[in-house]
Amino acid sequence: MFDIITVKKRKLYFLSFIILFSLAAFIPKVSTKAADNSAKIIKDNKDFKVSARYGFGGSVMYDIPMQVMITIESKQNFEGTLRVYKDVDSAQTVVAFGRRITLAAGETKTYKLTANAPNQTGIVHLAIFNEKDKVVYEESSTLTMDSKDPNSMVGILSDDYSGIAYFNGVSIASSGYMGNVSTFELSREDFPENSQALGSLKFLIIDNFDTSSLSSKQFDALKKWVSDGGILILGLGSHYQRVLSGFKDDFVSGNLGSLSTKSIKWSSMIGEENITNVDCMDFELNGGQPFMPDGFTDITAFKDYGLGNVAILSFSLSMEPVTNYERRYELASAILTDIAIHNNHYYDARYGWQFDAGTNLTSIGENSKTPSAILYGLLLSVYVILVGPVLYIILKKKNIREKIWIAIPIVSVAFTGIIYLTSFLYRINKPILNTFSIINISEEQAYENVYAELICPNIKRYDMKISDKYSDFQCKNEYDYGFFGNNNSVEKGQFDYMILDNGTDYSMVFNSNELFDRYTFGFGRIVPEGFGKITYNIDCTTTGFSGTITNDTAFDLKDVVLNFENHYYMAGDIKKGETVAIDPSKIIDSQGYGVFDGLYNNYNNSNYTNKIGYQQYQIDSSIETNLIDINRFNTGYVWGTIESYKTELMSDKDVKSSGTAVIINGFRQEYSDVSGSYYPSIANFAVDTQGDMDGNSGYLYGMTAEVTYSFEGAGDIDTLRAEKDTAVDGVYADVYAFNMDTGEYDIIFADNDTLSGKELNKYLSHGILKLKYERNQSTVNYDYADCLLPKISAGGK
Repeated sequence: MFDIITVKKRKLYFLSFIILFSLAAFIPKVSTKAADNSAKIIKDNKDFKVSARYGFGGSVMYDIPMQVMITIESKQNFEGTLRVYKDVDSAQTVVAFGRRITLAAGETKTYKLTANAPNQTGIVHLAIFNEKDKVVYEESSTLTMDSKDPNSMVGILSDDYSGIAYFNGVSIASSGYMGNVSTFELSREDFPENSQALGSLKFLIIDNFDTSSLSSKQFDALKKWVSDGGILILGLGSHYQRVLSGFKDDFVSGNLGSLSTKSIKWSSMIGEENITNVDCMDFELNGGQPFMPDGFTDITAFKDYGLGNVAILSFSLSMEPVTNYERRYELASAILTDIAIHNNHYYDARYGWQFDAGTNLTSIGENSKTPSAILYGLLLSVYVILVGPVLYIILKKKNIREKIWIAIPIVSVAFTGIIYLTSFLYRINKPILNTFSIINISEEQAYENVYAELICPNIKRYDMKISDKYSDFQCKNEYDYGFFGNNNSVEKGQFDYMILDNGTDYSMVFNSNELFDRYTFGFGRIVPEGFGKITYNIDCTTTGFSGTITNDTAFDLKDVVLNFENHYYMAGDIKKGETVAIDPSKIIDSQGYGVFDGLYNNYNNSNYTNKIGYQQYQIDSSIETNLIDINRFNTGYVWGTIESYKTELMSDKDVKSSGTAVIINGFRQEYSDVSGSYYPSIANFAVDTQGDMDGNSGYLYGMTAEVTYSFEGAGDIDTLRAEKDTAVDGVYADVYAFNMDTGEYDIIFADNDTLSGKELNKYLSHGILKLKYERNQSTVNYDYADCLLPKISAGGK
């Protein structure tokens, strides 16, 4: 049972709250609307009046796509395109984001598009092009770039922002983040149609808002954002009908109970709290679980959705008496903190699978033919033999050896023709599309993220239609140091490639200026029914798991892997409909990364003769490195590879395509051999680190490191246990704990691997624990990578 506002199980840590609340007064509130852009006109046009707003609340974050809202008033009838692109460095690829526009004389329209954030300069260009692709208006803006932690960003969608403004600046300490949050106030007009634009948010609160006013594209963006790791909080109360009106599918569904007045009990740092006369709507969330204090399990429901979560409060956060409650700030902090702890992301899941990791795997399934050394070797051998002894013997037998000067050129021409004709087997006449897909399947929905590489064979302009099933375009900042260069005409508004929103669908335009130019990008879509999933029936313990894995997908799967926290099992190939039993003796424990380096041995060498083994090593090691977090509590993944998988991204008429896909299911599972609280690693509870170390992979790189852990919301921790694997290479660092009574560090785990009871109470106060890791004398001369951090687990009643 996880609690959102606990009564008995939670002890708030007053030290961190005092620090954080003292900072709250200095956190500025983010404005309701993005500030109007102050633009520098590069090419003016009296026929247009243009204004643009970038990002949310005037804030644009580094490396996170931004929404751009452009309002245009035209004096004349006009058809053309909008383009947004950033200033680029020398040799940097120019990616433009376009939107087709149509305006009648005297008409004013507002257009939305999602673009990459600018680089360090913050400079972005906005241009209008006519139907002949000539620029008729252009401006540039220098945006203020922000580097806030996405874990601190809270979006609010409400018709009563004043009632919920108290969330701005409240403290939160969980999942590797400790600080004060900033709020973005959204509206139905500026709510994105692309989930990438929501990437700056960790939380989104919807309260006292008519969700039916959102478009289908906006709802799809919301669902995709949650599936990628966002946390959606719905506040009901007497506004429940407005809040739930737009949810028509299994994303959020359930049974309404009765609207009644209740008391909300919770625990603050000064004791038990009780907010009386609160309007509460009972709601039974399909696929959810109770998530509130003892005795009030009907107040809130909570469920996983992909990598994210949906939490539903039966009461409104923007209505009295909550908005007038004296300690509403502490209440807001407790809600965000406890939901984040249950979400339990050590890193932001939206960036867990790196774009580079996907695009680096695109060529795995490439099936384009390459010239055959055997074929051309055989032709060459036949030619040499024929023009040598064979031709001589034939002419000698016919007694016409003097004709050899005619025979040799004829044979040479014939073989040249043969080689020319066989070359058609390998000739590239249209672009090659190589893809790698991650198909993430949850109980309610399946999403496909397609990472693509397009190879354009000729120097020309290619215009490719994108299937209307796909959206959420993404790309990265690339550099191209090709022989001819590629961005000499940036000042003229040109581009290397552009994603163009046609209003009803998308297309991509590529200005290929070198032979075999390569472009990498990604798209996403909701997967239609019929894919199925990999199912499992397993029993998980603190030492591993047992049970079965079943391939209930529509595909034969290669190299199925099941992971639960730091345990991995290679199930091998499983045909569709087949069930295999898990052999617990073959489960591998991971101390960090590198599980598949050992499993595949030499397959991680690109020169290894087993190409299939090398490809599978690339896939599994990429998933391990970029997606799996072995410190995420009660969480596992099961995945398998579809060797030959073609997306519907582009038409076969336009491209020659090939691809590979991985179907992956994430799941949560409780331990069957644990009663009470148990956390296999305390790494996720770290809120502050001083020193050079990696808590995930378990290395101490410097001489010492100090880490502050917060167990707020994790139950009553009464035992710490250090686990040292004698099979690993290296020497473990000494561990010291800060003694609250003496103000000194005491060494722990020197003679005993367990710390509990009164001994633990000296170091764990109000949920705060401070540890110091230090190299002992025997490790001073070791390489830094050879000093290991003991894995510390925590448990309680």
